[in-house]
Amino acid sequence: MNLASIDIGTNSCRLLVVKKEKDSLIPLLKKNYVTRLGEGLIKHNLILEEAMERTLNVLKEFKKDLEKYKVSKYICACTEAVRRAKNKNIFLEKVKKLGFDIQILPDYLEAKLIYFANLKEFKKNKLLTIDLGGGSTEIVFGKKDNIEFLKSLKIGIVTLYEKFINKNFEKKGEAYEKRKDLKDLENFLKELLKKALPKKNLKDYFAVSVGGTITSIVAMKLNLKTYKEELVHGQKVTYKDLVYFCELLSQKGLEDRKKILGLHPKRADVILPGICFYKVFCEVTNIDCITASEKSLLWGLIYYLLEK
Repeated sequence: MNLASIDIGTNSCRLLVVKKEKDSLIPLLKKNYVTRLGEGLIKHNLILEEAMERTLNVLKEFKKDLEKYKVSKYICACTEAVRRAKNKNIFLEKVKKLGFDIQILPDYLEAKLIYFANLKEFKKNKLLTIDLGGGSTEIVFGKKDNIEFLKSLKIGIVTLYEKFINKNFEKKGEAYEKRKDLKDLENFLKELLKKALPKKNLKDYFAVSVGGTITSIVAMKLNLKTYKEELVHGQKVTYKDLVYFCELLSQKGLEDRKKILGLHPKRADVILPGICFYKVFCEVTNIDCITASEKSLLWGLIYYLLEK
């Protein structure tokens, strides 16, 4: 039996197809496109027509993939951009017209699915997961099956980019090193995380993160010409790595960032806000290492589908 999950996120649209054989799940297909559904959301609180079209075009391709792989059951979920948008119903109707059953995933459920997917993967007694998305960030920690803390922050790499980075400045292709954009961003994140997180020593927790930012950092660290999931999954990103890449990328303009090995050109604009988030997170929590995981929401949705 073949199963599939579709994650319609604020920054990217992704598909996973797996084959269920007895107690095993064998990946057959995985696709990831940067569609930027949440572009302009922070300013207009609407999903823009162009963003809808980009995402719908990808979903048309995914529909063909579901047919090609003879998928028996699938789950199609959307997250923060659709949760927040005033015109969400227009987008949902367009997706339904393509033939998809679609649901808006509550933020707490999104957080739980990622936590339990990584608990199953890493089998740690004390686990902390971070899902840094395009429009929201979910942070969970607990001891095995017992979740002690769960929080969904209404910020992500796209919203941070649009709030703090001047697009006109980006078009000029200049570097950040002498600008206050990143400093303002870091100060904002520091205040946000200090208020959001409990006063608790998290250093003993095994910290894991999913999403395109953490995997891009690993891909840059490994100088990957072609992204290879098996090389990225389980790799560690240290606080020193984050400081290094923050300094390196802040000295490069947008076009130069697009040329860096391991960094997808469509992530070159939003990568710095993402790195800043992890850097500040480590400073606030005293965590000095974060493990990159490919057990993202796609896998959480597959497990959720099986449970249902």
